[in-house]
Amino acid sequence: MARCSRCTDEHAELEPAFRRPDAFFAVPEAERKQRIRESDDLVSIDDEAFFVRGVVDLPVLGRAAGYAWGFWVKVARAHFDMALRYFDEDPPLDHPGFPGTLANQTRWLPPTLGVAVHVHLGRGSSRPRLMVLDDSHVLAQHQVRGVSLQLVHDWSDLISGHHPPEPLPPRLEPSLSVEGWLVARPEAVGRPLHRLTTAPVAGDLAKVPFVFRAADAAGDVVERVEFMWVQLSQVRGDGWWLGTLDNHPFVPGPIDAGSTVWLRAEHLLAFERG
Repeated sequence: MARCSRCTDEHAELEPAFRRPDAFFAVPEAERKQRIRESDDLVSIDDEAFFVRGVVDLPVLGRAAGYAWGFWVKVARAHFDMALRYFDEDPPLDHPGFPGTLANQTRWLPPTLGVAVHVHLGRGSSRPRLMVLDDSHVLAQHQVRGVSLQLVHDWSDLISGHHPPEPLPPRLEPSLSVEGWLVARPEAVGRPLHRLTTAPVAGDLAKVPFVFRAADAAGDVVERVEFMWVQLSQVRGDGWWLGTLDNHPFVPGPIDAGSTVWLRAEHLLAFERG
């Protein structure tokens, strides 16, 4: 249990984990039974893309117990077969492990999809341990420096829904290289612009195109386009509107329902009065 800094109650400490690799959701639902072999530890798609489930362990400052993020990792076929071989028996103590790339993204971390890791096979009932190899990524820095108890509580609250921290509004114009997503203009994605005849107000709904980094069915990182609704909460005099994403994307990405978004009239695909 962890004592909440916002309400002083104790809540169960929860660790984030992904049910399946993001590529799983890029396969149309009607085709998944035919194309995917799956368990809670190993997934293969079309017998061409292979994934194992692992854990990024993080030390927590001020206590002995750590905290973990559970990720899926895309690996080569030979390494998938190796993980399967040692699933019911311990690997040798000197087993070197193998490389992979993270196969999940969440809006609560900077872009993780495609980040290089080293996979150390677990012993006993332990899942493989993942070492993040990109020293510039915040997860790699957390693995080296540790995380605060407050950050652990915040992550746990986000999962449980108990008093989640208020999300900070994103930059006016996020980028694929930094945030992993952006709001596009309709002409950039082959759609006509919707032109407003009257000014919007808080509570109105605006449909806009989003481009974000996501996994395709092969587990490769691609730029995906989805058209989603944003409920406006603030209309500024300089032409910028602040809102909250009102949809879940079809494929997981760095934005989700509840994400805060800045947009302008030149982004509109459709518009509805609140």
